[in-house]
Order: sequence, then structure tokens, then C-alpha cells
Amino acid sequence: MRGGKSAGARWAHGFTLIELLAVVALIIIVLSLVLPVLGKAREAGRFAVCMSNMRQLCLGILNYAPDNNGFFPWAGEVDRNCPQDWVWGGQPRADTENNAYWANPPASFGHHAEAGSIFPYVAQQPIRRNGSGKNGIDETIRTVYPIYRCPSTDILGEALRVNFSMNAFIDSSLNDPEIVGGAVAGPSVYGVALSHVRKLSKKILLVNEDPRTMHNASFYPMGSAGGGGTGTAFDGTPLHVLHHGGINVAFMDGHVMWVSHDEIMNMQKDPSTYFVPTL
Repeated sequence: MRGGKSAGARWAHGFTLIELLAVVALIIIVLSLVLPVLGKAREAGRFAVCMSNMRQLCLGILNYAPDNNGFFPWAGEVDRNCPQDWVWGGQPRADTENNAYWANPPASFGHHAEAGSIFPYVAQQPIRRNGSGKNGIDETIRTVYPIYRCPSTDILGEALRVNFSMNAFIDSSLNDPEIVGGAVAGPSVYGVALSHVRKLSKKILLVNEDPRTMHNASFYPMGSAGGGGTGTAFDGTPLHVLHHGGINVAFMDGHVMWVSHDEIMNMQKDPSTYFVPTL
């Protein structure tokens, strides 16, 4: 063949170093553009699942009330386990903060949805309280029920098994000496009636709490109220940021909305407006 090397001979030399570096640089640029978009898309999916789960829990709670003489379930406390508590279990703050427990939690770690009062209304299964633990809790049950989970809470959230907290002001037992400390409440003790709640659409029912402060499944505004320092604790640390810088919040009329960190912090400054159901 006249006039130089053949096409096959030219390709035999492969890429030059400059060409290879150019291709690598182009791939890096493309990945830097695509990965954040994919990350946002995945979080959008987790956000939607979290919101859907909260809405279903709200419906379960609102269906529970008519069968309980019109009264809400209770928010509960750390491993108090009264029959009316919506979720059982919990652990001291030191255990929640011990990251050695996150991947391999001890038997007593986390919350037991299956023992809570609303479990039949959201899981269509009977309550399971037949163990040898406190007030009949079965600590061998480590089942994760997806409806109680926020997928953005990662490994600690999965270890806790419940990632939502109920407004502590729904709990009539905060100042009742016969109930505080784990005493079993009798059937005549009811709490807050759904019919007595004012401004249902403004009163908070559940919050998508950061798992690092979930020592129980109840939410005390700014760590105050009857918690005595053992409930939710917020010292200005930006913990309300699970979903795009905010969290999902469910209200007593059943609707769920995203609330920014700054807004939920402001909502806690006046508990009577958003948390005390009868005011």
C-alpha cells in the first residue's frame, strides 16, 4: 500500500498518556455531576417512604382512639411499658450514644413496636407481650417492622427499630405517681381524648426524631417537660436534618409535612401552640 502505514498499524499504538488523562478527567467530571443528582434522588425516595410510614402510623393511632373510649395512646418513657404506651422499650442515653451497640445491639436495646398499643392497627397482627422481660416484653424479638422506620436513619435507626417519637404531652402519666416509674396503669386511666384536642391540624402527633436522641419513643420539646433530663435533649445541635435539612412531622388530623430545622426549633419554644393538645 502506497503512502504510509495502514489504519491497523496506526491503532496498534493505542492511546497516548495525554489522551488517557483526558478521558479520566472527563469521567471524573461526569461523575461529579451525576453522583449528587443520584444522591438527591435516593434521598427523595427515602423521604417519601418516611412520610408514607408516618401517615400510616397516624391513621393507626386515630383508629385506635375510638376503641379506647376516644383516647389517644400514651407516648411512654424509657422502658416504662404501660399497656397504653404506643411503643415499648428504650434505653438510657449512654446506651444510645454507644456506637458499639449500633451494628450489634444487646437484647434490651431499641424499641419494641410489637408490644405497643397501636401495633394491631398498623401491622394487622396481635400484640406480643409474652416474654420474661419488663412487664412481659420479649427481648428476643428483634423484628424490624418497616412502617415504624425512617430509611434515612441508617444503622442506628435500624438497631432502634422505631424511628418516630410521639408528642410527650399526649401522655397523661407525666405527673401521675401511680404510673411514672413503670407501674401498670389500670383501664380507668385514659389520658387525652381526641375530642378534647384543639386545632387538630396544628397539634403535633409524631416527629421523625434523629436516632441519636431516641432514648425513648416520646418527644419532649427542647428536652423539657416531664423528662427530667432523660427525654429528648436539644442544645442547639442541628439534629433535625434527616431530610434535606429538616424532618417530617405528623399532626393530629393525620396530615404529614416537612419542617425545616429552624422551624421545628422555633415550634418548640412555645409548646402550648404545637404540643399541648388541649390548649
